Amino acid sequence: FNAGQTCVAPDYLFLPTGKVEAFVEHAKAIVPSWYKQLSTKDYTAIIDKKAYQRLQLTLKDAVSKGATLVPLLDQHHDDALNKIAPTLVLNVSDDMLIMQEEIFGPLFPIKTYDGIEQVIHYINDRDRPLALYLFSNNKQLQQLVIENTLSGGVGLNECALHVAQPDLPFGGIGNSGMGQYHAFEGFLEFSKLRPIFTQSKNPAIAKMLPPYGEQFDKLYNFMLSFKL
Repeated sequence: FNAGQTCVAPDYLFLPTGKVEAFVEHAKAIVPSWYKQLSTKDYTAIIDKKAYQRLQLTLKDAVSKGATLVPLLDQHHDDALNKIAPTLVLNVSDDMLIMQEEIFGPLFPIKTYDGIEQVIHYINDRDRPLALYLFSNNKQLQQLVIENTLSGGVGLNECALHVAQPDLPFGGIGNSGMGQYHAFEGFLEFSKLRPIFTQSKNPAIAKMLPPYGEQFDKLYNFMLSFKL
């Protein structure tokens, strides 16, 4: 969507070890069926030359550090149109710019894992993401990931569509943002609650006010008995 230029676009994909080749072949078949060529009006350009050049430098940095690029259209880029084809980036490492900064473009790094615990540790070892997407119908796996990670939102078997659900609050956590909007939670977020407290005619707190006496001592000692 929008050539990856959205805040909820995934910044990397974890695939089980041994499944990368099959994923690449599927992607090579699917993407050209959507966009016959890079110049089609159906495929979005990068917003400006500065952003386009940043993405090109990001790719150059990845290749220089051992990454393999897999363009999913016959033409990889067009300088005149500021367009870059959807591109899988294989063999990525964490020292690459593409794994350190928000991509905001049609570049998709691929990582592999042997066990889900490895993925959970990787996510938790980094800044909290705005969104986390899990593609699995395994209910136990879904619950395991949800309960052991933190993110602004979670999408199960979907990507980015959670933002379009009017009854779901949307927002980040930690470095990915603060607060949330949409739904009733959004109304609360942008409202200022004005608390009003009315004291009773015979408040219990009166026994804690001077002049101190026997009642105060009994109540105070009773409260102290609850100390941990």
